[in-house]
Amino acid sequence: MSPTLSPRTLSVPNRRALILVVERNTVVQRLERYFLEQAGYGVEFATDGESALARARKLLPRILVTEILVPKLDGLSLCHKLKSADEIRNIVVLVFSHLHAEESSARSRG
Repeated sequence: MSPTLSPRTLSVPNRRALILVVERNTVVQRLERYFLEQAGYGVEFATDGESALARARKLLPRILVTEILVPKLDGLSLCHKLKSADEIRNIVVLVFSHLHAEESSARSRG
């Protein structure tokens, strides 16, 4: 059985687990910050893949959340670079996409 990714199991004593989110939209950032902080996580943001990689090296978050389509360095390339570097390879990476949903939506309208 794998461990759960809760703030308690991912944190250092007296420090909340940090999640780094790659998100450009400031409205979405506010929503994500609210819900993640309510769940007990610390939250930081990057607006593109390159800045996310730099911030990951500096902040050493426990989790990084990105979409596939982000500027400057796409989410899959970001994941590859994270997993290729010894100092940051243990960061849990969640990569998601709404590409299929958009494709399905476009087909249903066509």
